[in-house]
Amino acid sequence: MARRRLMPLTGVFAVLHGFGVLSFLSPSRLELRALRRPEASPSSALLPLSCGLSWPVWAQEENGDPMGFALTILGVVVVLLGFGFVGWVFSLSPATDSEGRAKASSLAGLEDIDDKLEAMEKMTPEEADEYQMRRGGLKREKPEKQKEEFQFIAIPGADTLYTVLQEGTEGAATVQPGDEVTVHATGLVTQTKTKFWSTKDAGQQPFTYTCGGGVIKGWDMGARGMTKGEIRGLRIPASEGYGGRGFPSWGIPPNADLLFEIEVLEIKRNGQPV
Repeated sequence: MARRRLMPLTGVFAVLHGFGVLSFLSPSRLELRALRRPEASPSSALLPLSCGLSWPVWAQEENGDPMGFALTILGVVVVLLGFGFVGWVFSLSPATDSEGRAKASSLAGLEDIDDKLEAMEKMTPEEADEYQMRRGGLKREKPEKQKEEFQFIAIPGADTLYTVLQEGTEGAATVQPGDEVTVHATGLVTQTKTKFWSTKDAGQQPFTYTCGGGVIKGWDMGARGMTKGEIRGLRIPASEGYGGRGFPSWGIPPNADLLFEIEVLEIKRNGQPV
């Protein structure tokens, strides 16, 4: 029964083996049942012998070699796949016709190539890169937005620096010596970034001083020229802060530089708001 199932493949194996395709799978010593059994007809052995092969499948069935049988079948599958691939290659349609002209199917997507090239010539290198990445299905990762660096401005006659965090009222009066100024203020120790005082904390209230000597030099000089509603950040060196004595009760150590945020709420000149 097993031999009958394998008979349809006999022709294929015989032809392949006859051309040497399956020679690497043939065992060194093979015994053919067709030659050994008296009941086998001569014609049953004629096809393998005529192709010059020792039939591996029958021999492996006789010798009980399942691994060899599996390798034989695998070899046939590989050969058939190879034939199929070659047939597929020859079935591909050429990009040109019999007269050497490009077929319309090979020009698909190139109808507006001149317009695309002209547009790319007008692009900046960055725009061209972005265009090519979109065509390739890629997406450029946006770089993280860098934090804006504050530009600190020097103050004539002082070592303190300031930066404008919020513009004040345009055209309004500015802080001048002798003015009574009411502000919100928050102070930190530069070295430790520790807050030591803020008028915005619970239980606190806006602070009022007289410009020209009512506060430390760095604060006084840094707030001059501010308008109502303006907010400045001040970098005050220790020499224009609390110096070598510090301010222990507020947690300011000796020779500590300070950071202040000042917001002008009101300016009075000669007792009148300006």
